[in-house]
Amino acid sequence: GSSVLIRELPITHADNPFGQAPIEDTTGLGIWCASLVMARWLASPSMVRRMERKTVLELGAGCGIPALACAAYSNPKSVTITDLNPETIDNIRYNIELNDQRQQRDGDGKDATATKTTTTASSIDWGDEALLSL
Repeated sequence: GSSVLIRELPITHADNPFGQAPIEDTTGLGIWCASLVMARWLASPSMVRRMERKTVLELGAGCGIPALACAAYSNPKSVTITDLNPETIDNIRYNIELNDQRQQRDGDGKDATATKTTTTASSIDWGDEALLSL
């Protein structure tokens, strides 16, 4: 079956990883145990069926493991992986590319009639009141 490849980076400022402002939070550079549990759940047969042609949004994604698992195992219409810290967003983009390259090289194991899932990374600031109008 499919696999998800992830690059985990060291959490900077381990003594204060949250920083003084939300954009300084580097906890998303590490893999959280709960993200592995969620990824496993999203890869289960019942969830794979439920994600078919859905639009998926992961908030505060860190390394992006659940969203990337959804893209790898299901056939969602699109997957958007979000966080705030610029280094975390760069790592999400790296992980998307890593998995796209693996899929191109090895195939993804999905039904040949499945369309390719569009997976993107985006920065979202939950404190941005302009988001309330969306």
